[in-house]
Amino acid sequence: MSAPRFAITAMSATPHPSPSVALRAALDELARECLAIEVDTSLPAQRLVRVMEQLKTERGLPNQVRVDNGPELVSSTFADWSEEHGIEVVYIQKGKP
Repeated sequence: MSAPRFAITAMSATPHPSPSVALRAALDELARECLAIEVDTSLPAQRLVRVMEQLKTERGLPNQVRVDNGPELVSSTFADWSEEHGIEVVYIQKGKP
């Protein structure tokens, strides 16, 4: 069986007249399964690390995680955590979905 490979993807919504809402989904790319969805007006790196820690307990960690270039994902907080856990972070090409 292949090692899991996760992706963290961004979505947003602006329900009128409310403020913008940020969504981040953690996906298992091989199983094609959504593992977690976080919704808030802001999702800092510490929150994403907390989600990954929860997934570590529930599912185990991947060898690789594919992410966009959002500030919470290029932060040293997320990079350091990923390195400590032996996870290769692969950034998508800017401007590509």
